[in-house]
Parts: sequence; C-alpha cells; structure tokens
Amino acid sequence: MLEQLVGNRTMERVLLSLQAFGEGYAQQIADRFGLSLSAVQRQLCKLEDGGIAVSQLKGRTRLYVF
Repeated sequence: MLEQLVGNRTMERVLLSLQAFGEGYAQQIADRFGLSLSAVQRQLCKLEDGGIAVSQLKGRTRLYVF
C-alpha cells in the first residue's frame, strides 16, 4: 500500500507500527512483522535523521516516537 510512496516494505511496516502504537523499539517492530532487526534499525535511523521520528533511551532500550 504505502510501499511505493516510502520506498520499501520495511519502511512501510515501521511507519505503520509507529502510527498504530504511538511508539516502538526496533526489536518489537521486527518481531511484530517478522523482519530482520538490522533492517528495522536502518529504517528507524533514516526516520530519525530525517526528523520524522525521535528516539530516547529508556533503560537500555531506544524507544522511537513520531
């Protein structure tokens, strides 16, 4: 659905997860959609670098939000 707009299926799933749940961390998103952790981490970094998402550490977990 959004894949053509955002470039790839992993990014689509990351964006949908953040939108649906309001926040998330890489392993949680990867597990939810059966994606590799490294692929999700790359997409989250792109979102953060682009100013679309913001991350914060909660303990040892990096949590991402829009």
